[in-house]
Amino acid sequence: MPGPLDPSVKKILNNGGFIAALAPLIEGPEASALAVAAKAYAEIVSWMGIVPDLDGFKGCEQGKLLAQWLRNPPQGDEVVGRADLMNKWTADIWSAIDDLAAGKMPA
Repeated sequence: MPGPLDPSVKKILNNGGFIAALAPLIEGPEASALAVAAKAYAEIVSWMGIVPDLDGFKGCEQGKLLAQWLRNPPQGDEVVGRADLMNKWTADIWSAIDDLAAGKMPA
């Protein structure tokens, strides 16, 4: 039986489903790219039989922010900062997919 997951890996595994569900509801190319990456990631993790470990789970930072954005869409300069953040999350998810494709747990 595998040992406990590193907390940063646990966070990536737990948050992917939240992002995959919420990102498609936000308009814009950054949200679309994030949705594609998160959906692919969630499907890969599910196919591999990796189950999120909710022991000690304190919620999903990305999920909380995406839900907040849906309720209160950004205006003006806020849009740029949020687009940059979604681009970073997208890059992080593709990095996790690269790790899984190479046969290792996401770093």
